[in-house]
Amino acid sequence: MGWTDFLGGEVSLSSTDTVSGLNTGLAKRGSLTLISFLQYLQYGLWLLLLTVPFHSVVVIPGVSVVKAIGFVVAPFWLTWLVVRLGNSRWSWVMPRQNLRIFLSLAAFIASILLSALYDPLSPVFLTSLTSLMLGSGMAIFIWTLVPSEAVLRRAYASLAVGGTILGLLVIFQFMAPQEVSRIFGARIFLETIGETTVVRATGTFRDPNYAALTLTVLACLSFYLALTYRRLWQRTLLLLGVAAQLVAVFLTFSRAGYITLALVSLAILWREKHRIRFWKAALVAAPILVLLVGVGEGVFGLVSARAKTVIDFLHLLEEEPGRAREVDLSLWYRFQLLHAGIKMAFDKFPLGVGWENFRYRVTRYSQGVPEQGAHNTYVAIAAELGLPGLVALVWLFWLLWRSTGRLCKHGQGAIGLFSRGARYGLLSVLISGLFLTVFHEAVVWGTVGLVLAQNQIALNAAEPGKIGTFVRYPSRTNM
Repeated sequence: MGWTDFLGGEVSLSSTDTVSGLNTGLAKRGSLTLISFLQYLQYGLWLLLLTVPFHSVVVIPGVSVVKAIGFVVAPFWLTWLVVRLGNSRWSWVMPRQNLRIFLSLAAFIASILLSALYDPLSPVFLTSLTSLMLGSGMAIFIWTLVPSEAVLRRAYASLAVGGTILGLLVIFQFMAPQEVSRIFGARIFLETIGETTVVRATGTFRDPNYAALTLTVLACLSFYLALTYRRLWQRTLLLLGVAAQLVAVFLTFSRAGYITLALVSLAILWREKHRIRFWKAALVAAPILVLLVGVGEGVFGLVSARAKTVIDFLHLLEEEPGRAREVDLSLWYRFQLLHAGIKMAFDKFPLGVGWENFRYRVTRYSQGVPEQGAHNTYVAIAAELGLPGLVALVWLFWLLWRSTGRLCKHGQGAIGLFSRGARYGLLSVLISGLFLTVFHEAVVWGTVGLVLAQNQIALNAAEPGKIGTFVRYPSRTNM
């Protein structure tokens, strides 16, 4: 008989031990205190995940709601973790997949620090690095506090509830922008599509493109969470939440969001064609159609017109580059930034121009563009961190993708479905990285934390080596 802890260590007990005997034995070692403390920390985790879709909401100047929760919970979590690791009665078993992910993340952070040695520091270097470190800490926080499939389900449920609330907020903002702006203090983002000026709903985000990214990732997680439930009413509620999130993506009028959603949806439909029944598809599609028709006239026309600008721009860019700017100024700027980033990466090969220096150097490589980021994660890293950063980034993404693939294939029970949700959420991030800089989004690091937790749970549930090899701390498994 064994009792598995949050990191996968196991305290082995004889088969004659009873539950009361187990509790007595653990109490003598002070372990019940650790378990109780873990439960309270998990409440903080649910709250943190619930607020991931609202991480741009500022509670005090310079501190978002996610950071505020992290600052409150972090001291207690660190204290618990130190006491936990110092307890010689427990062992720590970590999958090698997680170890490799941590090494790749460390290599990426090292490439950032290395860039500080050979290039002037960007004015936002420390702010950006701190944000990245907090995101990494969030992933580790999730990994350490999700010990089992049951807790993982609650983590997914918290994200699904938060995503549904964000989706409904975006819909409400499209219908009544003044009221949402007054409540949340968010600016009203207007866009002219053809001859019509519309509100691009952003929810609580600073930019509708990032709202679309977050909604797409959370829709993937929510959809696969719904498939793990057998009761019809639970599955129906979750699928209706998915429908609200997908409608909200349309109402952001984000072309990056449309492309990402289309590609990820095709991947899911192809992968799940044997699992998805007509009534399930109708359950999601019907509310989407009703909501899109209900929120405003001509939404379908506006969405198609917004998407058509991409085709028109690419057509003119090939035949008459000088006129492409007339189609859409935003697309023109993005194309110029992409071209400048590629030139910058080759010009400063192999070390780049330094972390967050892209926006301050871009005018040297392209005239007429504002000082802003590359709007492409991969080009930005190649230009700023050069070959070391790009290799570390590709390594990190490859390890995450490979981990979810293994779990989709070998994961037992609901873990396989949860892993598919994380896999397609990760795919959303990878595709969005072609149009956005994704490192500072809470939903990205939340997804990374879920992948780490799923690797750990799979190792706990399987025989060592069945899912992957592992390392132990301390080396003695039972003491």
